[in-house]
Amino acid sequence: MLGEKIDERAHARGQGRGVADIDGVDVFAVAGIVALQHRDETARFDVGADVEEGEAGEADAAEGEAAGDFAVAGARDGRRQGFLGAVAAPEWPAVATFVPGHVGNGDKPVSLSEEIAVLGRPQVLLGLAMTVFGFAGLFVVFTYIQPILTRFTGFSEAAVSPILLVFGAGLAIGNVAGGKLADRGLARALIGTLAALAIVLLGLAAVLSVKIAAIALILLLGIAAFATVAPLQLRVLEAAGPSGRTLASSLNIAAFNLGNALGAWAGGVTIDRGLGLSALPLVAAGITAVGLVLALWSLQLDRRQTVVAACPAE
Repeated sequence: MLGEKIDERAHARGQGRGVADIDGVDVFAVAGIVALQHRDETARFDVGADVEEGEAGEADAAEGEAAGDFAVAGARDGRRQGFLGAVAAPEWPAVATFVPGHVGNGDKPVSLSEEIAVLGRPQVLLGLAMTVFGFAGLFVVFTYIQPILTRFTGFSEAAVSPILLVFGAGLAIGNVAGGKLADRGLARALIGTLAALAIVLLGLAAVLSVKIAAIALILLLGIAAFATVAPLQLRVLEAAGPSGRTLASSLNIAAFNLGNALGAWAGGVTIDRGLGLSALPLVAAGITAVGLVLALWSLQLDRRQTVVAACPAE
C-alpha cells in the first residue's frame, strides 16, 4: 500500500522512486515503517493465530493502514525542516561573531592551472593518502557499532543511542583539541593524534566485552578520531601552498569520505571472512597504522629537503 503511494508520487513528479522516498517521506516515517517490519517479525505467531481465527485479512489491512498513516503524518509534520531550522538558526550569529572578516581579503586570484598543479606535489599526495588511511580506521568500527554493542558487548538496543551520544561528545572534544594541538606544533600533532587513534582502537579490542570499559573507550575513540581532523587538513594545506589550497582542501575532504568508504568495506570483508565483530578494532588499528607510517614518511622527506637546502652548493 505504502509502496504504491510512493510510486504514484514519483510518477506524478517525474522522479525516480528513491528520490520520491526521500522527498515525500521523512526519516521519521521510514523509521516507523522499519519498526512495523520488526514488529511483524516478532508478532509472527500472533498473526498465525489470527489466520486460524479467520482474522488475518483484518490484521493485514490494519497494518497497511498504520504504515500509510505514519508515512503521511511524518511528511505532513515537517520535522526535518524544523530540525534544520533549529540547528542552523544559532550558527549564523556564531559565524558572524567568531569568523574574522579580513581573512583572505588580500589574497591574489589563482588560476585553475595553478590549482591543478598541486596534484604533482608528492607531499600533497602523501597528505591525501594519510587522510584516507588514518581516518578509515574509525569507520571500520563505527559502521558496525550497533551490532558490536548489542551482539558482542551485550548492550540492549535501547542503550545504543545513549552510547552514541557519549561518542558524539568525544567528537566535539577531539575536534577542539586537535585544532589546538595543530596550532602548537603540526608535526607533533599529526603523529600524536594518529598514534593515539591506533592505540585507542587496540584498547577497544581488548575491553570490548566489558561494558563500562567499552563505553569509556568509545568516548576516547571519538576524541582521538576527530583530533586527527585538523592536523590532517592543515598538513595538506601546508603542502599545497597558497596557490593550491582551495583544490587541496576540497580533495582532502574527499579523502576523508574515501576513508569512510574504505573503512566500511574493510569491516565488511572482515566479517565476511568469518573473523567476527571482535576483530574489527584490530583491523581498524592496522589501517590507521598505515596512515601513521605515511605521516612519518612524509615528515622524513621534509627533513631531508631541509638538510639539502641548508647544504651550501658546491
